[in-house]
Amino acid sequence: MIGQIELIPTEQKLAEQIVFDVLQKPLEYEETLKNGERAATLMNSLTKRKAIPQERLLYFTDPDYNPSPGKASRFERFRNPR
Repeated sequence: MIGQIELIPTEQKLAEQIVFDVLQKPLEYEETLKNGERAATLMNSLTKRKAIPQERLLYFTDPDYNPSPGKASRFERFRNPR
């Protein structure tokens, strides 16, 4: 099992400000933009310090980790949702 990603204090503060489930807590336009900026900043920090385990990256980027038809990775489906 892959454990939680350890966050440094600045990342933790960002994570606490991000709305991860926008279906449960809809956001207005400006707050949506701010939420996206926070998420991008957090991801950039995690990527820069290589804090995301390889197994988690493969889950998103490797087509073999996606059982749905079409053999596209979750990243490919995210970029082209058709």
